[in-house]
Amino acid sequence: MKKVEIKDNGIFVDGKYVPMVSGEFHYWRTPPDAWEKVFASMKELGFSMVATYIPWDFHEIKKGSYDFSGKTSEHKNLVCWLELADKKGFKVIIRPGPYIYAEWNLGGPPDYAFKYPKYSEEFLELAEVWIKNISHALKPFLATKGGPIILLQACNETVGHYEYANFDDPKYKKIEGIYKQYIKERFPKIKDFNEAADKNYKDFSKVELPQIKAGWGGCNLREIDLGTLPASLNECKILIDFGKWYTEAYLKEIYNLYKKQGIDVPIFANLVGWYWPQNWERLKKVVDLVSMDTYYQNLLPGDLYAAFTKLYKLFAGTSKFPTAVEFQCGVWDPMVKITGVMSERHFYFTTMVAFACGLKGISYYMLVNRDNWYFAPINEWGKIRNDAVKVVNRTTETLEKLSFENLRRTTKIAVAWYAPHTEHFLFTGKKQVHLEFRHKDISRMPFAEDYPQGWDLYRSLTRAGIDCDVISLTGEREWPEFLVYGGYPFMEWPLAEKLYKYVCAGGKLIVYGALPEVDITGHAHYDLFKDLLKYQRTCRAKGVFSIKCGRGAIYFGPENQTNHREFLKEVGYAEPVHSEVPGVYTSIHLNTKTKKQVVFITNNNFERTEVKLTVERGCKHQNLVDIVDNKKYPLRGQLTIDKKDVRVFYLT
Repeated sequence: MKKVEIKDNGIFVDGKYVPMVSGEFHYWRTPPDAWEKVFASMKELGFSMVATYIPWDFHEIKKGSYDFSGKTSEHKNLVCWLELADKKGFKVIIRPGPYIYAEWNLGGPPDYAFKYPKYSEEFLELAEVWIKNISHALKPFLATKGGPIILLQACNETVGHYEYANFDDPKYKKIEGIYKQYIKERFPKIKDFNEAADKNYKDFSKVELPQIKAGWGGCNLREIDLGTLPASLNECKILIDFGKWYTEAYLKEIYNLYKKQGIDVPIFANLVGWYWPQNWERLKKVVDLVSMDTYYQNLLPGDLYAAFTKLYKLFAGTSKFPTAVEFQCGVWDPMVKITGVMSERHFYFTTMVAFACGLKGISYYMLVNRDNWYFAPINEWGKIRNDAVKVVNRTTETLEKLSFENLRRTTKIAVAWYAPHTEHFLFTGKKQVHLEFRHKDISRMPFAEDYPQGWDLYRSLTRAGIDCDVISLTGEREWPEFLVYGGYPFMEWPLAEKLYKYVCAGGKLIVYGALPEVDITGHAHYDLFKDLLKYQRTCRAKGVFSIKCGRGAIYFGPENQTNHREFLKEVGYAEPVHSEVPGVYTSIHLNTKTKKQVVFITNNNFERTEVKLTVERGCKHQNLVDIVDNKKYPLRGQLTIDKKDVRVFYLT
């Protein structure tokens, strides 16, 4: 029996690395006599991996009875499709739900199951019947048995407990019962909950689920602020914790049901591409892999470039194998008015930007067109769009040459991100919006989904051309030499202490605003950083205020964030090669296998741009060598980069 593992930034089958460059192809939405042609077109575009959903309600011919072999309809012949994928040399990412969404009626489950919340006994009992039957059909095709299936997705886009249409929906009352049980198990006595939530319930039976409107992707936060919330701020924070727990508890049940049926390939979860109400770090302990999906406006106009890179850098820092199992390729019918027409250039540009941020695996959704979807490279009959051929082939060829599984970002600076600060802002900031959907003019939206101290810092650093990571303070990743911190003055005690010890051990903490002063409840005060402020002194550097602490130091960033590069030089940080041309960004990586350095040069401008890189004194590199065509360019010479394009070079 073969072994399928996730390790070292990739998927390995019997110890052999399998690059994840995949495309979504929905067999049941495509004419069966075109399946072979579609696979051939995918091969022509450089793909050898395919992903598909499996809709529960479509394959269920009557309750508890299923057709996977085409007895009732040739479109239901999943077995034939899997055999064909194997024959054509494709590895398969299979996504059988129970929920698939997939722009499909009710998202996958039949109506008799849909009426129950996911994490209810009724739904889980019905889902187990589906999982037992679909697992029986899939097991002969698992890679562990010599078949093509290397990954299986447990459900899709689980977004906490926000499943109800309105407060009269029976689902709402069911979820309220689950919430009461959660509160009862979390708090020993009702008075403990009352104190934590600023409530006055007589007993647990009286506890109510706060009436906050549900929305696609989670809570509808577009216009909510503290003054209009039907709950206290502290109760809102408990509600956030409940949403995370709900997601984790449900996915754990689904994961265990698949394992019970003998699914022995890695099982992963796919989340929507923003943080709340999910916790990537905790979910890593529930499933074998956490992936995500993102959908943005064509070519990332305005501040969408900064939003996109911030999200992918944060995600890359939390996963041993950062993947996007639904990477935007085309657009769903209702979203065209928001995203605009998706150009071919968007396909290459966003792919390269994501890999520059640390992505290690990708699956394009949709690579093959179908009902209610536009602009995919391949149509339902297997024909490749003429305009897509060159762009998609350029993308897959570049990814093949990149050896991306061996790349490691070399930047020594990161912006700190702290989930409780985001969650606090969600319920106190005004004009809340989702990053991607909730605004007519998406290129000018305020990105209020994240707390402004962190977002404004990252955005201004990006505009200055500083290639910084984004690191979750609660994650397992080691903090870099330079850590940029901007946030609210509250933080849980163990983390504040870790921040202090980081500086004492030699870390350089760059602070914009206040240091942590109180714990996460807002009550207990810290003396840890406060005492240090007594010894604040001015360095000889130009106006840089600092506190020496052990082997490290705390530096206070200037209020004016327009000249980050000069300030960072004063505190000892400089990139060996970078761009000072507005809208042109560099990202340096080390190939850990060959020890070669690779630089991504991104032109985020909507015009062709002449670039002359700034090379710091002491840099030993002389040339840029294109990784695809091996053309050589002088490092200190002039380089032309097309509009919204990314060039990738070896530094030699």
